[in-house]
Amino acid sequence: MRYEYIDPFVTTTIRVLDSAIPGNIRRGDVTVLQGDRMKGDVAVLVRITGDAEGDIILSMDTATALKVCASLLREDFAIMTPRSVDALMEVANMITGNAVSALNDQGFDFVVSPPVVLTRDDGRKQRPDVESLQIPLFSEYGEMVMNVVLGSD
Repeated sequence: MRYEYIDPFVTTTIRVLDSAIPGNIRRGDVTVLQGDRMKGDVAVLVRITGDAEGDIILSMDTATALKVCASLLREDFAIMTPRSVDALMEVANMITGNAVSALNDQGFDFVVSPPVVLTRDDGRKQRPDVESLQIPLFSEYGEMVMNVVLGSD
């Protein structure tokens, strides 16, 4: 995984989250893991293709997702609803759109697929054969983890 692919996603995620859900987003230490197991119950997955292919996954527990959605939409949620899922997908669109735009401006060629919100119950197939970076992000809403799973073509 090339660092110049990863950094725009990390910096954009912090910037977008900090403006969308003000709460002093702080970054934790990056961890390299074998496999793409998500942390938490809810994940927003965006597929990236082009110079590298893989997934950008923003994961969190349900309580954090509900607090983030409440902040975004200025209403409380007791459960994940289609409206709260749409809010999470919009945040993912902002993050990946900005990051891919920055990468494309540097001469790389990337395309973003529409985001998908998954829950642990969705039975997403785990891929133990890939390497992923996990970057914890801490806020007053709870911990979110950015999982970056990109490989060069």
